[in-house]
Amino acid sequence: MALLSVQHLTKHYRVARSLAAVLRGAPPNWIKPVEDLSFSIDEGEIVGIVGESGCGKSTTCNLLAKLADPTSGRIDFGGEDVTHLSGAALARYRAQVQLIFQDPFDSLNPRLRAFDLIAEAPRALELWDEKEIAQRVPRMLALVGLPPERYAERYPHQMSGGERQRVGIASALVAEPRLVLADEPVSMLDVSIRAGVMDLLRDLSKRLGFSCLYVSHDLSILTHLCHRVMVMYLGQLVEVARPEDLVRSPRHPYTRALVSAVPVPDPAYRRPPIEVIGELAKPFNPPPGCRFAPRCPLATAACRTIPPMQTIAPGHTVACHAVTAAAVPIAT
Repeated sequence: MALLSVQHLTKHYRVARSLAAVLRGAPPNWIKPVEDLSFSIDEGEIVGIVGESGCGKSTTCNLLAKLADPTSGRIDFGGEDVTHLSGAALARYRAQVQLIFQDPFDSLNPRLRAFDLIAEAPRALELWDEKEIAQRVPRMLALVGLPPERYAERYPHQMSGGERQRVGIASALVAEPRLVLADEPVSMLDVSIRAGVMDLLRDLSKRLGFSCLYVSHDLSILTHLCHRVMVMYLGQLVEVARPEDLVRSPRHPYTRALVSAVPVPDPAYRRPPIEVIGELAKPFNPPPGCRFAPRCPLATAACRTIPPMQTIAPGHTVACHAVTAAAVPIAT
């Protein structure tokens, strides 16, 4: 059963015009970081979003966390429409959907001890009384691998980057959320400790039963962590598949470029040339149609229209006119 269902989620920001532009009657400018996203996340499922910096991954997390309102589209959570919430309903939703931020250096209040950092959300949402909080916080510290007798009284500057991120994870999980939004939680950590944090998230997801949307620009991370991976380019989903299918049989030209960029631990391996041309475009007044078309070697006149997401294999969908036109129908 789908815990989260997103239909045609869109977010546009209008850019302020100069007085001269207003007097000239120039049309407004728009930044469009998220455009017509539709996907779902099942109970207990870990789903990844991968794409270059600036493709709209973090904006998607902000929309799902209700830190920003969508321009259009709908968000269903637990079978209820949560697109526009306020007051007590918004507080209840935020207790069930928590964020793990990218940078543990900036996301933790340097004036608070680890105990108070983890207790901050339950206190703000008025989930439990202080006696209950005093029991739950040490248990959560132990659960993320930080002995409470050693870490409860420490300030962020007294911990390493990995320890700070574990405090951030504990802060997100102490409210017992049903969905965790992990926005590149290991990108600021040393390579040597990234695997430990990823394994921790996977194990806690199984133990505590929460679903997770994991954001990353590194495809190799998602292949070891996620049940499904969504490839995003300039606000649009271009391919969704199981990680093993995405790596072994990438179909969208952009996905093939991402897969070919993953390092291979073989000094004799010679990487094939990447087909993608040009640099990542910006979501500022993007042209109509497929946003990858200016960089795509398969682009045709049909790419002036947005390609629909179509199934080309069980559990494998692609939004590409060239790929779906050549695909063999799936036998039913």
